[in-house]
Amino acid sequence: MRYLVSPGRPGPLADDVTWTVPAEWLFLPLACDNPACACDQVFRGIASGHATTTALVADVHTDEDAMVSLTRRAVARDTGLTLEQVPVSEALEAVRLMSGAAYLRTLGDLVRVADVDMEDEEV
Repeated sequence: MRYLVSPGRPGPLADDVTWTVPAEWLFLPLACDNPACACDQVFRGIASGHATTTALVADVHTDEDAMVSLTRRAVARDTGLTLEQVPVSEALEAVRLMSGAAYLRTLGDLVRVADVDMEDEEV
């Protein structure tokens, strides 16, 4: 499965950050209402919960069902929701959004949140 993973170092822009574990699988966090927060400009690590402004396209050894389960758990952890409050359908949309962003790109390509087409998606 082609997916977005954390790079080993920040991207080339001055405000790029990477606090995730290298090659960690990523998800898009739910955006909060705090205008000072940059949660709408970062990916988050599924395992660490830490942020990165860039992602790399990689082939990962998992399947869509496993990614949905991991994404639901990460969202629940980061929001304080119970696992039952994180709908499977929304996690599936989020996983497909991330894999779709990776699918047509070359392995190793650098991707930013702005490159992920979320126009019609609710993540």
